[in-house]
Amino acid sequence: MNYSYGFAAADFDCDGKIDVSFFDSYTGRSPDRPTPSSVGYVSWNSGPLEAIATDELTEVTHQYNEGLVLIERQIGLDVNADGFTDIVAVANSHHSVVAYLNPGYRATPWQRIYLSEDTPGAVNLTSGDIDKDGLKDVIVAMRDQPSTDPNPDIRGVVWLKNPGKAGETWAQQAIGPTDDLIDTRNLQIADFNADGNLDVAVSDSSNGNVAILSGDGGKQWTREDINPLALHAHFGATADFDNDKRAEIFQPTYQGVTLLRNTGTWSAIRLATFASEPTQFIVSQVDVGDLDLDGKADIVFSLSSPGNSFTNARRGGVYWMRPDGTSWKIFEIQRTTSAVQSIELVDYDKDGDLDIITNLEYPANSMYVLMNGIK
Repeated sequence: MNYSYGFAAADFDCDGKIDVSFFDSYTGRSPDRPTPSSVGYVSWNSGPLEAIATDELTEVTHQYNEGLVLIERQIGLDVNADGFTDIVAVANSHHSVVAYLNPGYRATPWQRIYLSEDTPGAVNLTSGDIDKDGLKDVIVAMRDQPSTDPNPDIRGVVWLKNPGKAGETWAQQAIGPTDDLIDTRNLQIADFNADGNLDVAVSDSSNGNVAILSGDGGKQWTREDINPLALHAHFGATADFDNDKRAEIFQPTYQGVTLLRNTGTWSAIRLATFASEPTQFIVSQVDVGDLDLDGKADIVFSLSSPGNSFTNARRGGVYWMRPDGTSWKIFEIQRTTSAVQSIELVDYDKDGDLDIITNLEYPANSMYVLMNGIK
């Protein structure tokens, strides 16, 4: 692929098995693709790899770098209430959040619609029922991104209200205040204070802060900042690790992984720390699940190292943290010469244990499933 960043794991064909969507974005480096476009794919669990869309996003009127068509992080969500899971993605190069509508049949193009054209620098997204109307809304994090918008009129975090009907507008509303956030990365939605409302957490990799925004059904937001040193760190996970009805945040941090726990006040518990190196590692994603079926939650994380160009050699890997009394043991699952970005734990082969879907950024630009052989 020319460039790949992010994927969605969902049952797109309703056969009970996890399929994987991803996009081959355009950065101007591929001589066999003279026209800027992004090509979307679904890898069917019980079938072939299928191209579902080729898109130039020509309808967007905002100014952007014409050498880029970047459709990046994405989720599976039924946006038109037809019973089929669609793909919702950030169009990072085009100020937009787009949805590709699942036709319910293979070998049929997926129609693209815009959920928002006013999300400059959109870099991450998730979903949840913010206003408690029974419909999943879309939450979007935007970063300051001079390469595509030197003077953004909006940044931070917003939510797009699900209208519940096909063809209606997804009204955009602010979550905040968050317009001071520079480089949003980890974006999580959960009930962090056990009040029955969904809250939002977002990290800023430029200053290491995590902003916790407590919600009341989408009307008002109360912000609290904590600093677990999330410098350069990317995407995390949320789970109620201690079963207290308050979700915890598994936050990538500078050279490590940190557990953010709310017991009335927030505390940061360092779970893993890596030795400092001349070329630092970035914790690019964290996920949580029981890999070895011992009844205890494990932590899986991916690593990537930065570089100065798309072709420079990088390093990355996938690692497993297993609880061992009051500490953790860390095992290497995969080591690569590419930056490993997104990961997700799913039972891909339906054998009862969790496998790992992973996305390698440059130079490989590849998708893998790491099959669990621990049993």
